[in-house]
Amino acid sequence: MNEFDPLRVNSYSIIELADMIEGHVVTKDEIYACGLAAPRRPQLETELNNRRHVIIEDEEDWALATRKHTTTTEGYEGYEYYLRKYDKWPPEYRGKYVAYAKAAIDDIAIKLEKLKTELFESMREEPWLFKAEGVKKLLEGVSRPEELEALRNLPDITSKFLASGQKISYEDLRNKGIIPSNIKIENLIAEDQFLVQTNISDLGTFPIEKRTDVYFFGVPRGGKSSVLAGILSNMDKRGVAIYQPHWNQNDQDLVSEYYYGLIESTRRGKFPVSTQADSISFMKLDLKLKKRQNLLTFVEIGGEAFEQVYESHKRGYSAWGELGAGSCLRSQNRKLLIFILDYSLVKGINNQSNEDKQRRVLNTALQILSTDGTGRNYSDGCTLSKVDTVAVIVTKSDLMECTDRDQRTDIALKYISNNFAAFMTALENACSKFGINKAIGYKPYVMAFSLGKLLVGNTYAYDPTDSESIVNFISDVTAGENTSFLGRVFGSN
Repeated sequence: MNEFDPLRVNSYSIIELADMIEGHVVTKDEIYACGLAAPRRPQLETELNNRRHVIIEDEEDWALATRKHTTTTEGYEGYEYYLRKYDKWPPEYRGKYVAYAKAAIDDIAIKLEKLKTELFESMREEPWLFKAEGVKKLLEGVSRPEELEALRNLPDITSKFLASGQKISYEDLRNKGIIPSNIKIENLIAEDQFLVQTNISDLGTFPIEKRTDVYFFGVPRGGKSSVLAGILSNMDKRGVAIYQPHWNQNDQDLVSEYYYGLIESTRRGKFPVSTQADSISFMKLDLKLKKRQNLLTFVEIGGEAFEQVYESHKRGYSAWGELGAGSCLRSQNRKLLIFILDYSLVKGINNQSNEDKQRRVLNTALQILSTDGTGRNYSDGCTLSKVDTVAVIVTKSDLMECTDRDQRTDIALKYISNNFAAFMTALENACSKFGINKAIGYKPYVMAFSLGKLLVGNTYAYDPTDSESIVNFISDVTAGENTSFLGRVFGSN
C-alpha cells in the first residue's frame, strides 16, 4: 500500500496495518492517534511481535543454511529446511531469503548432478579404478562427519562424490549401462574369486600316458588364471572336453575344486585369482573337437616360481627339482608352451608386477627351459627340445580400446616389439634351434586375449570369442587321435 487514510483506520485489517508499519508508510503511534479502536490495539501488537520473532528466526535459520557446504546434499537439505519453514503464504510470513534459497538449491542440484555424471563417465572409461570395496562404499554412502571432511581434501572423483553426501544405487549402474544384468549386486561388491590351487607335490605322480602338456607361464595377476578360466568355460559350454580326475597317494583329486571354480568365475563375472602365486599345478583334460581327440595336461607355473629359481642362482634342473616340477618338465610328453604377457601394465593396473619384472620372469623362464637338460650347454633333453609349439598371449586386450580382433593382434605385436624385443629375439632363436613352429618360419604364435570387457567392482562381461579361438588353436597344434570312422580304421593322427 502506498498511502494511509486516517479516516479508514478501523476499516483496515490488522495484517494491512502491520504491512504499512513494516513498509514505513505510517507509524504505530500515528495509527493509535488516528483512533484505532481499543480492542484492536492488542491484536496489532501481537501481529507486530510475531513478525519481529519471525524476522529474528529468519536471520538465524538463513545463517545456519549458508554455513552448510554449498556443493553437498547437506547444503541442499539446509536450504530445503529453510524453504519448508519460510516459503509460506500469506506473504507477511515469507522469509526474507526465499528467492536466494531457491536459487541456491537449483545451483547445488546442478553441481551434484554434474558430479554424478563425472562419476559414471569415469566408471565407463577407467573401470579398474573402481574396486569392489570402493563400489560398496559408493552404494552405501558416507555419513560420519570426520570421514566426510577427510574426503573433501582428496582429488579423485570417488572422494569428491562421496564428500558431496551422495550415493549411487544398483539400478543407477544398470540404467547407465555401467554393468549388465547378469552382474548381481553381491558379485559386484565381493572380493575377487580366490581359488584354492594345490601345488604339484601334493597332486601325485605326473601323468605321462601319451599326453601333450600345455604350459602357461606369466607374472602374478598377469592373466594366467583368466586364460584358463576362459578356455575351460568355453570347452564346458561347447561340451568338447572331459575333465579327468587325478588321484594322489591318498586317493584324493585335489584339482577338481580349482577346475570347477575357474568355470564358475566366468558365470559370476568375477576374475579368478589363485591362492598361490608361486605354485606349479596341473590338470588333465580330454579335448574332443573337429573329429579329433587330444589328451592334454594343463600345467600352470606361477611367476613367483621363476622368481625363486632366478634368485636361487641355481641351474634349472636343480631348481625345478626343489620346486617339485622336475617330473613334469623332464617327462617325454610333447609340449605346447604359452607365455602370458600382461597388457594392463601399460595402464599401471597390476600393482603386483611391472614391465621390468615381467621381462625378468619371461627371460628367466626361457633361459631355464633351454638349459634344464644335460650335455655341454645343458640343452640335451631340455624342456624346449620336447616342445612342438610356442605361443605368446597378450592378455587383457579389452584395454586396447578396439574391438576388431586383427587390430588387437597388431597392437599386441607392437606392444611386444616395443617392450620385449630381447625376449622375442631369444624366443625366435630358441624356436629355430629346437625346430619349434616350423610351419610359420620358427616364429612364436602371437594372440591377443580378453576374458571380456572389464567393468567396475573387479567384474567383467564374459565374451567367449578369444577363449574359443585359443581352444581351437590348442586342438590344431597338439597331437590328437582322429575319432572319425576312417580315422579309427586307419589310425590317422
